[in-house]
Amino acid sequence: TGGGLSRLIRKSPMVHFVLDRLATPQPEFEVIQRYKKASLKEMHEALNMGQGLAVIVKQGQGAEEIGR
Repeated sequence: TGGGLSRLIRKSPMVHFVLDRLATPQPEFEVIQRYKKASLKEMHEALNMGQGLAVIVKQGQGAEEIGR
């Protein structure tokens, strides 16, 4: 996907974010990891690892809106 989760940093270096609920990667990612002999760090840097989206909100907002 050309950046995966690390792309969030490029959106704005002034934005602080916390990835607190990541989806469990699908089995295909394990196959890719073995085939490419990639570390888990490399996998997260290069692919989105099954994460569909990121919601960016102002500090102090968001928890109520997403149902926590």
